[in-house]
Amino acid sequence: MESCACEDVANARGRRYAILDLGLVSYKCAMDLQDRLVELRAMGASPNILLLAEHPSTFTVGRFDRANEFRVSKDWLMAQGLPICRSDRGGGVVYHGPGQLLLYPILNLRQFGLNVRSYVENLESMALRLLESFGIQGSRRAGYPGIWVGNAKIGFIGLHISRGISKHGLALNINTDLRYFDYIHCCGIPNLEVTSIARLTGARLDMSLAKQRALTAFADVFPIQVEETNRVSES
Repeated sequence: MESCACEDVANARGRRYAILDLGLVSYKCAMDLQDRLVELRAMGASPNILLLAEHPSTFTVGRFDRANEFRVSKDWLMAQGLPICRSDRGGGVVYHGPGQLLLYPILNLRQFGLNVRSYVENLESMALRLLESFGIQGSRRAGYPGIWVGNAKIGFIGLHISRGISKHGLALNINTDLRYFDYIHCCGIPNLEVTSIARLTGARLDMSLAKQRALTAFADVFPIQVEETNRVSES
């Protein structure tokens, strides 16, 4: 049975902000870990934490499930080895896969005076800074949380906040295989154009560089002191 290590987080009590790089990890494992970390954070037994991850090819369906968001049969997708996971985040159906960077902050928003709107704006600001570091001018779009480049979406935000603690977060297309988005009406928007940093720059990026710049952008936007970086892997 798949499991996620959590001991390093439990031992990190007292740190204001820890970073855990999960590497390539299943969506279910990442969700289970987030649930455990939210409980620890709510009890004051763990610090604020930023999880970084990539997922194997997976479609996730948020709380705003809409009819006909899939453009092909769900049975066909699952027969191709493409799982469909229900999620308690906001939003509709989204694709996750290798080359897409997931940032899952487990933060006590009240501690930093953030409400849902200001938190979303901070995540968007972080993503815009990251894109700018690669020479890409991104933008916001009123009524559609996430990040756009022209008419194409490159960053996706879906959240769940309970007792003032956040989970889920931001997905940003770095080297993502965009063909999988053809199977869905992403975010409930028919025929939504989707892009990636690799498509826009014409070259694949080293994911470690993307992660480094993401951490820099996160630290620039969120008023949290980074104490230590750890790595947690599936076992």
